Amino acid sequence: MEHVLLFSTLSLLFGLSLSQDMFFIDVIDCYKCVGKANNSSCSDPFVREEKDINEVKVIPCNRGACLKRLLKSNGTPMIMRTCTNELDFKLPLVNNVCQKESDGFGYLCMCGRDLCNRAVHRSAASSFVLFGVIFSLFVLM
Repeated sequence: MEHVLLFSTLSLLFGLSLSQDMFFIDVIDCYKCVGKANNSSCSDPFVREEKDINEVKVIPCNRGACLKRLLKSNGTPMIMRTCTNELDFKLPLVNNVCQKESDGFGYLCMCGRDLCNRAVHRSAASSFVLFGVIFSLFVLM
């Protein structure tokens, strides 16, 4: 029983450590663009092509995080990609996290690697965390 509890605790800690990248200490590159969510060079699926160079920039982000945000502007769904340093940003910086907008539409995602605001995906680390939590609950029952 002690080995099982130790294993589940280690799985949880390992997953949490994998989910935290080393960032906010150096300069990373982020995409910067704003456009309609369903029909622009900034929309998903996101592919930066040569023709989009003027609309989709790559900017340095010093000790910050890359952002991807889906929001409504005058009733139109928009996507924004940028660096936290470009905005008056008052939330704590957390890597690989997405938060729904308060109006129920849209989201804000942060990440801490070069050009990571290209897309948002779950990492293997979140699977380790989920596995550790479920396994711990199963053992404790």
